[in-house]
Amino acid sequence: TLDSKRKRVIEKALKNYSVEDLMSAIRGCGKSPYHMGKNDSETKYDDIELICRDSKHIEQFMEMDINGNGHKKLTPAQIRARDEQRAKEWGWTK
Repeated sequence: TLDSKRKRVIEKALKNYSVEDLMSAIRGCGKSPYHMGKNDSETKYDDIELICRDSKHIEQFMEMDINGNGHKKLTPAQIRARDEQRAKEWGWTK
């Protein structure tokens, strides 16, 4: 649920990062076994408030998206270009 607290965290993150960057961070969180519940407490740590908490978290999760899947390492500019292209293909942008 997009409550007021989550909305504020997202809006704050969008002051320094693009929508594509945040999409990358969300994907990166999903690629982390630890954050998806493969940890001692079997707890998922995937809330948007955690992902967008601060620059450290956003960039950590972006790095997981970019490099965490064993594919060729991409630069942040390359990942943004890829995400912008996907957003166009999916009809999310003009």
